[in-house]
Amino acid sequence: MKKFPGLTREECASACSEKGCVLAVGRPFCFHPCKGGVPKAFKDDPEAQVLQADARAALGIKLKPLEGVTA
Repeated sequence: MKKFPGLTREECASACSEKGCVLAVGRPFCFHPCKGGVPKAFKDDPEAQVLQADARAALGIKLKPLEGVTA
């Protein structure tokens, strides 16, 4: 993972610590896509959404479409 060294489906990026997550823009929360993702309180944060999308892409994770939701 060039953008997030150390990031795997099981492990957080090397730069993450209990003090801050690189996917959470340094906030003290884990935004790892396989460990819970972006908390509801941050769903409208564009920077967090971009980092989350980049991390999912790097890990090859595709979101499933929601049933019953139309665009």
